[in-house]
Amino acid sequence: MTSPRFVFALTLLLVCAWRSWTPTPALAKPHGRLFVPDWYRKAELITDRHIIGRTLARQKSLPTSQAPTPGRYRIPVGTYLLATQIVRGVKQPGYVLHSLRDTAFMYSWKRYWPASCVKLVAAVGALWTLNRYGLDGATHVSFKDDDGRYAGRVYRLQQRALRISTNVDYNRLMEIAGFDELNERYLTARWGLPRMVMQRRYTHPHPNSNLRRSPRIEFRRGRREGVIPERNSARKYARCPKEANCTTLFELQEVLRRVMLHRELPPKERFPLHHRDLRRLQADLLASPNKVAPRAKEALGRPLRIYNKAGRVPGDDHLDNMFIVDPQSNKRVMIAMSTPYATPKEADDVTKKELEELGYHTLRVLFGRSSHGIWLQHDAGVAIDAKINGQGDLEVSTPGGHRVEVWIHRKRMGSRWGLPTPAMIPLPPLAHGEYALVLVARRRGRAVGYRFLGLALSPSQRNER
Repeated sequence: MTSPRFVFALTLLLVCAWRSWTPTPALAKPHGRLFVPDWYRKAELITDRHIIGRTLARQKSLPTSQAPTPGRYRIPVGTYLLATQIVRGVKQPGYVLHSLRDTAFMYSWKRYWPASCVKLVAAVGALWTLNRYGLDGATHVSFKDDDGRYAGRVYRLQQRALRISTNVDYNRLMEIAGFDELNERYLTARWGLPRMVMQRRYTHPHPNSNLRRSPRIEFRRGRREGVIPERNSARKYARCPKEANCTTLFELQEVLRRVMLHRELPPKERFPLHHRDLRRLQADLLASPNKVAPRAKEALGRPLRIYNKAGRVPGDDHLDNMFIVDPQSNKRVMIAMSTPYATPKEADDVTKKELEELGYHTLRVLFGRSSHGIWLQHDAGVAIDAKINGQGDLEVSTPGGHRVEVWIHRKRMGSRWGLPTPAMIPLPPLAHGEYALVLVARRRGRAVGYRFLGLALSPSQRNER
């Protein structure tokens, strides 16, 4: 009589033999399509969403009077964070972006309130409009609005809005900028700001007070005098209702980046502002109070220069948007972050300390972590050609035959020294979707060309055999 064990073993053997005999079907080869993303989409595709969270979770918490022995650091629930390392790129800075999960690109509406962080945007908008009239921040303006009458230089409004964070001065900068000019001309995909909307007045002297009306503004600059006419708008934004200010952390950081790195950017990527206005903006940001100053020096053991605009809404959120320079090493990083109040009645000091500690640990991670890997920048340098050939493979070439690094989805394809061109690279087995394709041309190891393309992968028929 055959034992049950023998029957089971024989059945298993037959199943394995049948599987090995059955021909393996050919794997489906994805169909690839190249496209040119805008700056915001490039950032979405290349940002790492895992490293910063995992690294922060390994940090030790700072000791407190309630917990003198440090334990494992816990990121506050509801935290939004974008941490960026600034590296050497091709003819301009490059950026290695780290987001806590997807929070850098989550829209603020119904998630967090950007508060006074947007006052830098208002200042840039006002100076931008003045520039269109051939004026700068030293221009003397006079007008009457719902907050009363103002007569003085625009610099004075800017300085108080950024250094003291006064709401009336923010309102007036917004009125100088103009509602439609700001939202339809300046805050656009062209400048990496496709989702940002600015429409909230921060004081309401009258029930119907809003920013859709900019009063008639008289100006004087030296011997020149003139008028910026009254402007009105009835425009509404479905994505940002109830007169809110809406943004992503990336867009807040993007405005700060273009202000701080103006002279290092390609000319066509520079805000159209006078160089004197930019110097004053940078000085005001350096003088602006920040949320991590008590811990910043402690993080690296030496003083840092912090250019920032912070904000808070008691009971809702505490935020900071910072450009940080280490004078000793000349390293530069950017941090945009928001932490919520646990309850509407929670004391300011609680979330302020949470923001301080988040900034402390993020600084230690950014300055302690190597920035090797692929970066984001505007295309520059040696021309690099790329296409998908008839076999569905990626073909890359350069006019000078340079070696080229090929990065797909932040992973390098092939040798760390780059591939000799022309090169043909099979598309990797990734899930269907859109990915970053970054090509870096090198000469004697030095990056001399950079090109960013989007790679869209979609299903295709199985290969025939």
